[in-house]
Amino acid sequence: MGSNLYALETEVRLSESCLWEALRGFYLKEGINAWNGQVPFFITSNVFFAQESARVLASYCFDLFYRKKIDLTQPIYILELGAGTGQFSFYCLQELLRLWSEFFGSDFFRSEPAFKFVYLVTDLSPENINFCQQHEKFKTWKDQGWIEFKVLETDQIEKIVDIFGGELKNPLLVTANYLFDSLKQDAFSIQEGQLCESLMTVQVPNDSISKTSGKLESLKNLKVDFKQEPISPENYYPEDSQPEYVGLNNLLKKYQSKLDNAHFLLPVGTFELLKKLIKISSGKLLLLSTDKGYSTLEDFEGEDEPDLISHGSFSFWVNFHALNHWAVDSGAEAMPIPIGEGIKSAVLLWGDEFEKSIFLNQGIQKQVREFTLSDFFNFYQQFKQPNKDKELSMDCLLSIMRWSRWDPYIFRQFSKPIIAQLNKATANVITGFIEGVDRLVDHIYLLPYGEDLYLAIAVMLHAIHFYERALGFYQMSEQTRGPSFLILFNQALCHSRLGQENLTQKYFKLARELGTPEEIQKVDACMSEKNS
Repeated sequence: MGSNLYALETEVRLSESCLWEALRGFYLKEGINAWNGQVPFFITSNVFFAQESARVLASYCFDLFYRKKIDLTQPIYILELGAGTGQFSFYCLQELLRLWSEFFGSDFFRSEPAFKFVYLVTDLSPENINFCQQHEKFKTWKDQGWIEFKVLETDQIEKIVDIFGGELKNPLLVTANYLFDSLKQDAFSIQEGQLCESLMTVQVPNDSISKTSGKLESLKNLKVDFKQEPISPENYYPEDSQPEYVGLNNLLKKYQSKLDNAHFLLPVGTFELLKKLIKISSGKLLLLSTDKGYSTLEDFEGEDEPDLISHGSFSFWVNFHALNHWAVDSGAEAMPIPIGEGIKSAVLLWGDEFEKSIFLNQGIQKQVREFTLSDFFNFYQQFKQPNKDKELSMDCLLSIMRWSRWDPYIFRQFSKPIIAQLNKATANVITGFIEGVDRLVDHIYLLPYGEDLYLAIAVMLHAIHFYERALGFYQMSEQTRGPSFLILFNQALCHSRLGQENLTQKYFKLARELGTPEEIQKVDACMSEKNS
């Protein structure tokens, strides 16, 4: 590849690289397809994580209500930045409404609650927002006014005030997952106590450059190198003219005094975004943010040069230590981040105090001390790796589903071993899976790609002789994915078991029309057996 590389830019400050504009172009071009095996999103779009996020958001709303720190004539706005597929939005809003119902009583859906929220789904991609707007799962909530959608880029966050209709009367609640890793950052290093800026050189394949515009069109096969240039931390950032930089020079000094040999990033694009959000909210802001990143100074000691993580697009790890430091300097309270590797979650609060927000404080402390998203991710990684030497028991598989809160995408990953062992499972375990079906279905959020979730549920029900329920899910699979031999053949088998001969013959014939020669032989054998 080396001889075909083109020097796109040489020794530039990371935040000033043209890669950021190319990254924006990637998400605009790919739209909803960006998450079709390219950009990972499951870890912040699963049922467990979304429900825990909803509990934090709801807790703060209930705190504000109890403490009479809310204008009841206005809704409270919950702003999701970078919603992507909308899967997190769906699970989060689903749990928010359940918690709202519990808090305001059983008559919630028959009368107006004490106050309402509006969940704002935003993304830079018009295609993504259109996909979410049209999704059947959001229709009822949209009609009832619980959710709104808006195309919104982070560098134009001020446009969100159009929805508010002027001044925002209540605190603003914001979620940003897997977003800060894709906003502008600056790179630095400490070389034997000397602070350096890490200037980036980017080489790309010649065919990645547009012949008409001269701009980078593909983010594949990038080659990135860094040169370390000694600097002084005294006036590196123009704090007098750009308020989002206030405190960063002192932070650079701190890193220089505490670290000997290290590399680190500063999320300057995130600081710029948060400064605007603080202004929009009149200094009353709750932020939940989850990403891969670092949270302590010790994380940086001995760290290598920044790793540009390529996954169709690209991203960098987020410096949550700097984020919390900057937030506190700007007037926020920062909840401590649990020690651990990889995934981190920050909770930042402006214009209020955690200790006074009893529901919020207790909810977050419980998460910090007990079971975090990082723990969930570690368990997920462990379980999803097949162990050839040991088969997971049905008891364990049922526990996994309960642990995941009946996440349909985790069910799809384990559906084969579940179905394979159903014939030797106890009645109690089978009952456990049957009871989980409704929760599975309630959590299905269909995307235009990926596994057929309805089919997996149908096959499981079929295997334990729940033929009528299985037929319903086979039909749902056919409606969403189109007819296939397997769906039609299995429907024929279910009708046969139910003694519905006309439908059995109908579906065998339909399956035969779509089958391969081997599959046609299978149908013919079944039909002959029926007729003999």
